[in-house]
Amino acid sequence: MTTFCRFGLLLSLIIFSLGMQTLWGTQMHVPEESPEYPFLQAMETRGLLESPLPATRPWIKSDVAEHLKTLLKKTDKLRGTEREILQMLVNRYRPELSDVKHPRLTQTDSVHAFPLHLREDLQRQWTRSIISEPDYLFLFETDDEYLFLQGDGLVRLENKNELFRFSGHVGFRGFAQMGNVSVFGEAMAYRLFVRDGYRDDPVDSRGFYLHADSASSLVSFDNTMGYIQLQSHGGLFTLGNDPIRWGYGEEPLYISGKTATFPYVMWQRAFYKFRYVFFHGSLMNATYTLSEDGHSKLYPEKYLAGHRLEVYPLQNLSFSFTELLVYGERNPELTYFIPVNFLWSAEHNLEDRDNSILGFEMAWQPFKGFRLHGSVLLDEFKFSEINSEWWGNKRGYQIGGSMALPGILSWELFFEGTLVRPWTYSHYKEINTFTHKGDCLGFYAGPNARQYTGGIRGWFSATHYFNLSIKALEKGIEPLPKDHPDYFPIGSNANQNYNDRNKEYDFSTKNLMGEIQKTLSLDFRWQWQFMNNGWLDFTWGPRWRDSEMTHYAQIQVQVKH
Repeated sequence: MTTFCRFGLLLSLIIFSLGMQTLWGTQMHVPEESPEYPFLQAMETRGLLESPLPATRPWIKSDVAEHLKTLLKKTDKLRGTEREILQMLVNRYRPELSDVKHPRLTQTDSVHAFPLHLREDLQRQWTRSIISEPDYLFLFETDDEYLFLQGDGLVRLENKNELFRFSGHVGFRGFAQMGNVSVFGEAMAYRLFVRDGYRDDPVDSRGFYLHADSASSLVSFDNTMGYIQLQSHGGLFTLGNDPIRWGYGEEPLYISGKTATFPYVMWQRAFYKFRYVFFHGSLMNATYTLSEDGHSKLYPEKYLAGHRLEVYPLQNLSFSFTELLVYGERNPELTYFIPVNFLWSAEHNLEDRDNSILGFEMAWQPFKGFRLHGSVLLDEFKFSEINSEWWGNKRGYQIGGSMALPGILSWELFFEGTLVRPWTYSHYKEINTFTHKGDCLGFYAGPNARQYTGGIRGWFSATHYFNLSIKALEKGIEPLPKDHPDYFPIGSNANQNYNDRNKEYDFSTKNLMGEIQKTLSLDFRWQWQFMNNGWLDFTWGPRWRDSEMTHYAQIQVQVKH
């Protein structure tokens, strides 16, 4: 570890020992691709955190800062690479961890604008340390206000077998913390050049509206995300539209965070050994009708409500209870806006018209360096049929864990097994399916699926991260095409109407039904942070399905400033 890193960690520890605190901390959401997630999860596996990490994302930067403070007191237990990563995060969490201004500002300055310091800022990108705090196009900072504007550009080369194509995006994001109020906005424009034989959905599309130009083989789409928040003693209140992910593991059962974003209102509060999160969001149905003039798409109202209670009785043990409910084709129900209402009972009192899901989870660390998690999802059940093959046993199970490797390497092994029975997430009313724009909100492969995952991940150095995994997915699919006179659905898609099922199988519905399609995937990702605001990513992933291999690879460069 460099002398700079040792000095920085020592200075940070002295600051916290003296009790110096910032006047405010930002409530900025931590993006899903941020290094905080794998790093803090690795530290949790090693038993270096004083409290379990929340299984609801996005995390809030002020909460992450508390875990960084814990690690600053335990630097003697960190490996060399881990100390460098910690120092990088401490620098980037300066507003949450100290009252020192951004390095580009003097004690008397409050504004830094990139166009006015173009040559100097460009030179700094290549000469300063990788682990320094990022620079921005525009920065404003006072004792109780903080605002930045950042540009973002990405170029990607994608490969499928012998075919290649280009994609990328450009855009801006901005954030402002004004006392207890925080605001974030992001707008991105995406472009993709497709070709015959390689018309797979764009990597970034996530269900966004696509504009296709058949003449130039150009596909374009755009997206915006944002939120406004109020932090008070009563908790954090959010009106937002950015990815939500609920659940432990590599591929959560509850909300995967892989669909298109949706707008929501949220309230969350941590107290003693508990954490409670509630939200109510607006979804889009999979299908629509046309207006009388035939020009406008008319989508019925569709909503998602949910709450989650996490309990941390011990430093190495946590439990959670989750409720989710989908409803629509009417105005929002006020009873579903009450954060502590038991949604299952509220739905029954509204004449059982909606689709509710219950979830129970546990995470346990029997000893330092090894962590287990387990999840159960209940979409519908009867105690009298709980051990039978009744079709209504719409359930999902998941168990997994991680193990830190001994020695000087900052690597860990991980594994996970998931089973989601047929018809889970579905409903007899299309509006009540657990989907957004036709995509399953829960387990990414949907119902009628079983998957085993294993792999290894970690850091070669503070600027080189890798993840190598293998997935074996078994997916039940319909044995007959839809235009066949004897066709019937088997519960392989969350959008299917379970009243259309073949009732001959009502008490002989196996964990997987229909023809079993097997897919074996090998995924390797390597990320190199080659400068403070620049990343190079390489991914490689062959797929074997029914003995046929498809090779995928991509390389991308992303720069933020």
